[in-house]
Amino acid sequence: MLRVLPVLIILATLIYLLVRFMQSRGGGTAPPRPPRPVAPDDDPTFLRDLDEQMWRERRKEPGTD
Repeated sequence: MLRVLPVLIILATLIYLLVRFMQSRGGGTAPPRPPRPVAPDDDPTFLRDLDEQMWRERRKEPGTD
């Protein structure tokens, strides 16, 4: 049993170093995810366009300043 322990420690160290080496080279990483859809109320472009549309509609209303 005591003879197996050093072999396991060496094996674990080699596996650890191999994994760290692969991670540093970029290997084993998942491909980047595409951006998740943005809800309209979180989208700054949508909110800006909506604000501009409301501003134009208010300017068209007769009798308002």
